[in-house]
Amino acid sequence: MRINRSKLAAIMAKNCITASRLSEKSGIHIGTISRVRCGASCRYETAAALAKALNVPVEELLEEM
Repeated sequence: MRINRSKLAAIMAKNCITASRLSEKSGIHIGTISRVRCGASCRYETAAALAKALNVPVEELLEEM
């Protein structure tokens, strides 16, 4: 599954959260967050953890099919 990079960036900016802080809040390794931000696919569990840390539904982060 792929996270929409622009949506992720916008939500992070809105919440004033850095990738490092997102890593801390979500428990997802910073390297994984970096790959996701560059367009790599991820598991649902990763997307769900990021969404929870950002206080948004996971569907809000996903690329539309």
